[in-house]
Amino acid sequence: VLSLELPQSGSIPAKRMKGQLDGIRKRVNVPEKDILHLDSKNTLEEAKRVVSDVLNTMPNARHILVVTINDGTALGVIAAFEMAGREKDAAVFSQGADESARKELRKPDSILYGAVAYFPERYGDYLIPLARDILEGRPHKKENFVKHVLITRANIDEYYPGQ
Repeated sequence: VLSLELPQSGSIPAKRMKGQLDGIRKRVNVPEKDILHLDSKNTLEEAKRVVSDVLNTMPNARHILVVTINDGTALGVIAAFEMAGREKDAAVFSQGADESARKELRKPDSILYGAVAYFPERYGDYLIPLARDILEGRPHKKENFVKHVLITRANIDEYYPGQ
């Protein structure tokens, strides 16, 4: 497992990355020693560079699962696998489901299999009631979680028709 992270970004993104790894571990026994934590620097270029470097050190590795901090990083990972001619060795999952990820997901041969959508356009549905509760002195939850969905080829048109 390759985990392309952004350590300097703080606790919320770190929790998202941990959530991806926890989800994997619910299905597959992956010891910590088999997870490479890589600093993506949150860029396509850096993700491509660090993954290219790692692939050079493991020429016989197959079944490489990659999780990323965002969609741009995922595109860098995909580019690294393509440059190495090793697309068949990997499955990539990202976070964001932005326009670039949705375009990539629509490619039938892409190694991007899913992107977690957080729907920032819906944040107001969560924040406005929370702000009212705070301003009016009502009890409120300490944490407020946004519902998210794993967008895949199978459900992309349900959430993003024609996009």
